[in-house]
Amino acid sequence: MKATRILLSACILLPVGVALTQTSCGTKTASGSTCVAPAPAPAAKAAPACASTMFATYKQAGFDAVNAQIVKLATQTSLVPAIGDSFQTDIVAASTARQTEFTTNLEDFLIVAFGGPNNYTGPSMVNAHAGLNITSAQYDAFITQVVVPALTTVGVASSDISNCFAPVVTDANFKAQFVTCQ
Repeated sequence: MKATRILLSACILLPVGVALTQTSCGTKTASGSTCVAPAPAPAAKAAPACASTMFATYKQAGFDAVNAQIVKLATQTSLVPAIGDSFQTDIVAASTARQTEFTTNLEDFLIVAFGGPNNYTGPSMVNAHAGLNITSAQYDAFITQVVVPALTTVGVASSDISNCFAPVVTDANFKAQFVTCQ
């Protein structure tokens, strides 16, 4: 069976004050964006060999610490202009059960992406991020202002960040799973 990728939607930003209407892809947002068909993602590049060894290098405790830092940083209101408000509206304001589900899924996803055991049972990244209207700039800000500082704070070597973690999360095909707005 041939594998097929389905991207649900993409968005273009509208100027402030422009009225929002229902669109052909059925999505309208309060943040001033509306959906249009996305461009196809480029072919994925192979991850560097060291990416698959990061779990063995930093162990469960390392990923626990990184995950805690990511959640701490991502839920700071000062980052909303850069990374969007989805962490504030979908995580901070959520029930304790939803917050636990999110943090568990985030950590399990990172662990499997970087060579650990596959305990991830959450939705696909496309489904998990559908409707959040994440732009490429917001994704890039999340990586540079949340993920990299989280890795640095817990002591991940800068060479591992640059050579092993970064190539995976900056790969266009990987990124396309999260970015739903142009």
